[in-house]
Amino acid sequence: MKGFGFLLLVALFSMSQVTEGQDLSTAIPPFNVNSFIDTLLEKYSNDIPSSVKIGNIDSKYAYDCYLYIANGIRRNGDATFEVKDQTIYFNFGLSTGRITVQCRWYKRLLFVKLRGTVKAYTNGVGVYSRFSMNLSENPKAQLLEFKVTELQPIKTDVTGLWIANSIAEKYLNKKVNGARDKIVAELEQNTSKKLQAELDKLELPFSLDV
Repeated sequence: MKGFGFLLLVALFSMSQVTEGQDLSTAIPPFNVNSFIDTLLEKYSNDIPSSVKIGNIDSKYAYDCYLYIANGIRRNGDATFEVKDQTIYFNFGLSTGRITVQCRWYKRLLFVKLRGTVKAYTNGVGVYSRFSMNLSENPKAQLLEFKVTELQPIKTDVTGLWIANSIAEKYLNKKVNGARDKIVAELEQNTSKKLQAELDKLELPFSLDV
């Protein structure tokens, strides 16, 4: 993370030039925070596979499920930063491309075995994120906020029911979109844990003497 190390060196140099009580944010030379965040997101997106097998979900009928993420994660709008109490705070918006979950389904109805696929997808998710990096002997990054600000309508596609496919899709569309609050809560909780785990791995290529 050479870019991150350079940023911290700039911040430390700036603090050595100011007197106690001065606003440190006014002493840091200008730098392109958007490019810095883009670099982080590009690396994170490259580590995310385009498809992930999630196996069976909490359903009696759905199995062999996959999660597909199109176009990774990208910055949405301008990123900002501030320095307070020897800590750098980064604020930025994120957005994704289409997110899809697709499963096979099976149900036995009397003497008939029904099989097909069910797919639920949204064309995008918007997120506000904030993390900090403390300037101490043991610098650590901490995720402070990960909040879903936008969830595009969720749509479903069903196969295997022939003329009843459209009826099943209307039913599932209503049911899934009715659970949007639960979906958002699970997305925020699960993703926050994974992002913090990634931030815990950040190491600086030098020791800080502050």
